[in-house]
Amino acid sequence: METGKASNSDQLPQELDPRNWPPYETVLRLRSARVLRAALLSIAVKIAKRPAETGLLILVDPHMTESRIRREVEDAKLALHDWISRGLNLVLVFGTRVEGVASTQTESFLNWLSTATGANDKRRMSVRSRPPSHFVVLQILILNWMKAAGAVSRMEIGRIAGYSYPTVAKALTAIDDQILPRSDKRVELREFPRAVWSRMVATNETLRKPVRFRDVSDSPRSPEALLERLARFPRADLAVGGVLGARHYYPDFDLVGTPRLDLSMHCPSGEPDLSFIRSLDPALQESEKKSEPAHVVIHLIRRAKALFEPSNGPIPWADPVECLLDLHEMRLESQAAEFVHYFESNRAEQ
Repeated sequence: METGKASNSDQLPQELDPRNWPPYETVLRLRSARVLRAALLSIAVKIAKRPAETGLLILVDPHMTESRIRREVEDAKLALHDWISRGLNLVLVFGTRVEGVASTQTESFLNWLSTATGANDKRRMSVRSRPPSHFVVLQILILNWMKAAGAVSRMEIGRIAGYSYPTVAKALTAIDDQILPRSDKRVELREFPRAVWSRMVATNETLRKPVRFRDVSDSPRSPEALLERLARFPRADLAVGGVLGARHYYPDFDLVGTPRLDLSMHCPSGEPDLSFIRSLDPALQESEKKSEPAHVVIHLIRRAKALFEPSNGPIPWADPVECLLDLHEMRLESQAAEFVHYFESNRAEQ
């Protein structure tokens, strides 16, 4: 984990282990002041039962603004005994970034914090995993095919994917019949591999593990308006995909309106930092229910190279394979087929 700016609050014990944990309360993806106040009461009670100790309120990926959280904490301290108020410390965890009291910057605390928070959130642990190697390698080859970039070496595929040469070679055996034979052993697809692609799409959501956000307000912003707001604080690890990305690559894309904002996040390892969602729109709340309409969807790219396409603005475009997968995820099958046909036509003209 990375560490943020520390305050001048009381110090925590320098060595933290399961036998000497301080009183703490953990809230995952905080969504309301009501939940925050309940957590503050809970940690205050724990501190009161263990006088002279420092207690921690740990908020992991909160969906409330940081200023609102700190205001609620300060208001709560006004109602507490001074010795409880002095012992209550706030720790905020935004993806891999940690902000809190001074001793939260020590390695021992960060190791303890990973244990204290990770054991309570299976979803956060699950997103660390990478898709199977054949999934990633096939994406790279299809992208190469879409760009009509010609054959690529196994070493280059490994560099892009972040895999060793043997791993790439093993992944290629699954699609050996789709590859043009070459004497130099470089790799190129014969054509768009529809049969293999269909199997890939069938497991798309399971392998990519999208993170969905819905707008809980009465007047949600349009995807275009959200993109304008995102442009105010661009991040190098984000790119635009989905329908907006597909329209960039294929100007005649046949769909009225934009269902949602799809973003691809380059996160080769560790936890994704989704803290920008709070600034994008405070009304966006994470939703794990596929039945609920999503307004923003984040797709994690776990390969070594992001392969984003530059744009005229501050936010780049996700690659066309990512956009195609997004279309399938939205069940826009006819538009996805037309998108592939567009690239086929371009290759035929070359």
